[in-house]
Amino acid sequence: MKSEVVQNNQKLIVTVMNDGAVAASFVEGYALFFKNGKVVDHDSAYFTDNDSEIKPGKSIMKELSTREDYDSYELYFDGMGR
Repeated sequence: MKSEVVQNNQKLIVTVMNDGAVAASFVEGYALFFKNGKVVDHDSAYFTDNDSEIKPGKSIMKELSTREDYDSYELYFDGMGR
């Protein structure tokens, strides 16, 4: 899996790409938003198609957003391959 992020002041536009040979199931992304080193908000989204997967060679884009002012973020992903 690979990910790319485009950031602005209210959201992250995250694209997750399956560069592997098998489908990834139930891929969930978590974003923690920080201000001065402290967590001010969080958001999450599933990066899946209608089969709850990301097929090999495919990409899925989602927005992770906050209403809080932030100066940094961390992304975490969880899911299963089969």
